[in-house]
Amino acid sequence: MTIPTERPKLPYEHPDIKIYQKLFKENIIRRLIRKSAYQCNDEDITKAFQDENKPLSVLCELLVCYTAEAFVHYQAWGYSHAYYPGSPGQQTVRTDALEGVSRVLPLFAVWLVHSRKNVLNGLNLAPIDLPEIIKNAFFAWH
Repeated sequence: MTIPTERPKLPYEHPDIKIYQKLFKENIIRRLIRKSAYQCNDEDITKAFQDENKPLSVLCELLVCYTAEAFVHYQAWGYSHAYYPGSPGQQTVRTDALEGVSRVLPLFAVWLVHSRKNVLNGLNLAPIDLPEIIKNAFFAWH
């Protein structure tokens, strides 16, 4: 039998002046660091996914390339943060930026293991050094 417990009180659901100050500071940082929307290759990736004859492996490779290029565009502070456009989440802007990294690194790691290559050539054919990105994301001092 499960006994109901009281829901924990989360600070960001009941903010005080310190939290408001922190959020204000983080929003200023986000506005200063924010980059224009990454729209390179949007049409190409859309057309590729509309083509029913494209093999899944090709689509997956295209998606990894597109995601890597966008991540490089939005990253900040040595790949330790990624400030994507849109409204902030429920927690803080910084938490969103850290999540922006934590959700992409596993994709890069899987690509590295599967491809057995260190460099991914993006859709724009620019080389992207994924091991260096992963290393920098973990060892950045910000």
